Amino acid sequence: MDIDITLLVNLDAFPLSHSQAEGGATAGRDTWNASLEQATETALLNTPEKLEAFRDWAEDFGEWTWTPQECNALFLQWIAGDIREAPGIRKGMTFEEREPGEWYREDESQPDLEWGPYATRSEAYQDTEGREPCADSLEEIDWPEYETQASEGRISSNLFRADDGRIFFSLCH
Repeated sequence: MDIDITLLVNLDAFPLSHSQAEGGATAGRDTWNASLEQATETALLNTPEKLEAFRDWAEDFGEWTWTPQECNALFLQWIAGDIREAPGIRKGMTFEEREPGEWYREDESQPDLEWGPYATRSEAYQDTEGREPCADSLEEIDWPEYETQASEGRISSNLFRADDGRIFFSLCH
């Protein structure tokens, strides 16, 4: 089952999913409490069918008896974790395919330079200075790069964006 999560487009994923290295010794408790609170406002698993689909999907990770609020909180944490793993938009950079298989990138901070050609957009995306940015919200995901990395198995492939712009989380195994 695919769950429409578009309403989370502006949600900051950090409070719902981060490590002790990022948030200190109480990160686990803090992210769980934030997720429980968010779940009271945003219950994405709002039908018995959606709850059952999530429980079936999550049962591979252990035997649990969750309340609907706990299911929604865990689902929000999972979504937030996948968002934070996703490649982020490289601000100020553009990627352009000029001929089939010839990609170039430009950086607005260096307007007189261009880089390329690259065989793929992903090669142009990855050949930039510094650490690859990660998204903090659904709107910050670089979707073409996400699709490439997910299809290569480098990140999870639970998220997808439909042609109409809606965003889904897939509960398929």
